[in-house]
Amino acid sequence: MRFSLRRNDDEPIDLLNTMCSATAAQCRWGCGDQCAHPAPNPTENEYFGDILDRYVTRRGILRGVSASAAMLALGAAPLVRNIGNASAAEETVSEAQSASGLAFTPVLLSNADTVEVPAGYKWRSLIRWGDPLNLDSAPWSTTNYTAADQLGQFGFNCDFIGFFPLGANRPDRAALVVNHEYTDPVLMFADYVPGSPTKEQVDYELASHGASVIYIQRDAEKGWVYVPGAGLNRRLDALKTTYLLSGPAAQHDWVRTTEDPNGYYVTGMLNNCGGGKTPWGTALSAEENFNQYFANNGTVSDPRKKAAHARYGLPSGLSERGWEQHYDRFDLAKEP
Repeated sequence: MRFSLRRNDDEPIDLLNTMCSATAAQCRWGCGDQCAHPAPNPTENEYFGDILDRYVTRRGILRGVSASAAMLALGAAPLVRNIGNASAAEETVSEAQSASGLAFTPVLLSNADTVEVPAGYKWRSLIRWGDPLNLDSAPWSTTNYTAADQLGQFGFNCDFIGFFPLGANRPDRAALVVNHEYTDPVLMFADYVPGSPTKEQVDYELASHGASVIYIQRDAEKGWVYVPGAGLNRRLDALKTTYLLSGPAAQHDWVRTTEDPNGYYVTGMLNNCGGGKTPWGTALSAEENFNQYFANNGTVSDPRKKAAHARYGLPSGLSERGWEQHYDRFDLAKEP
């Protein structure tokens, strides 16, 4: 994701709000503009933010965040250079850099549409949306796109990235597990009509969701590169990939669908944002904001299911994406 960091020279940066800011397109396609909707699961309890405001001031929070970032000597340290007491913050950053052995000039805040790195460092792209994962995968194209092609290509919109070294004796070999959280059809298709996507466009978006597993190796001249055709390369998508349910969810009445009346399998994963690595070397991925993909909760006949859907914020009418026009599984009236 790309976040826009803006600075007003007349006022200190509101770090808490700035870190959560996003473009309108990200809000629209990433979460279905959830902040603009009423809270779907109302409660009589106070919001934690209101409780926090009674005990901790904004200035105190910023001071604590600044100190923590500097002590950890992370990439967030440059943020403190522009807020609060600049000289004190820079001194703290300098101490943290000295203690950690890092010695470089931090990158200051910028709204330039480019990747900025400290002097003496360089960057390059490892893999991009549409890059082929298999030797027989089609190359990426802005016009000749098909869902079948995308299933063999790197997906859209990277989010969680997990780096998995492949053995202590091979530090130059690794696997990457990358979430593909959501798609932006306005960017993907020149002829996209909001609210009326073609089935081909919907299939392509479904194929672009999910995750990728790619094999990478360190090249003496180029650094890390991905290897098309490697046996580890794999796409997990929202169009064809099926997932096995386990635990109490398996065979529950509410996961018995037309596609699988037994309730063992579901198709696709959507809006995978969070992720993680386990100590035993597997990857975890988590869906969020799945409510935006579904439609027509207002006509669900079962009151229990209708209420449960409403608590998750599933829309009562049509969805923003319009996938229910081509797939019943996104129409709650047909597949609650």
